Amino acid sequence: MNRLGTVLSRKAVVGLAAVLLVAFGAFGFPPMVALLDASTPEGGEFDTELFYTPAQAVKKAALFSPAGRAGSIQAHWTWDLAFPMAYGFFCVAAWAYGLRLLAGTLRQPRYLFLLVPLGGSLFDVLENTAVSVLLAADPAGPVLQAAAIAASAGTALKWLFVVPAFSGAIVLPVAGLTAAFVLRRSARRQG
Repeated sequence: MNRLGTVLSRKAVVGLAAVLLVAFGAFGFPPMVALLDASTPEGGEFDTELFYTPAQAVKKAALFSPAGRAGSIQAHWTWDLAFPMAYGFFCVAAWAYGLRLLAGTLRQPRYLFLLVPLGGSLFDVLENTAVSVLLAADPAGPVLQAAAIAASAGTALKWLFVVPAFSGAIVLPVAGLTAAFVLRRSARRQG
């Protein structure tokens, strides 16, 4: 994890991750939202819910038409697959940069914390996978209930990790830059 953190904490990597996230926001997010909106019936939203039970997941899936199921699955394996990669890359790089700055030159950054933003992206992909399986499953088949449980758990875990991932992507670099500024200023006064 230290090697990965060291690479990701470089300014150029953080800059590249920010550019990719902004580019996705401009060019990928609008078609993703349009595809999901066009294919999702009222009450059938999965991605924007913070939590739903497996029984609610089954009810949501039953609302979809065959075309809606196909469109939603397509969205989950195109744009909505790229989105967790884009924001995940940015969050992990921003966390690594902030952790490196906070550690300073005196100690090794605690890059194990990168599991938080990585978890957000991975649980988002788990949610997409489970929802896709749920939408494709035979309503009378044994896979339906397992997919509903996985979708419910994936959604809850996604939000449990994504919220701190984005928060840390802002707070950690700001705190690190502030600490570095204070240390430089203090060293100048003493020197």
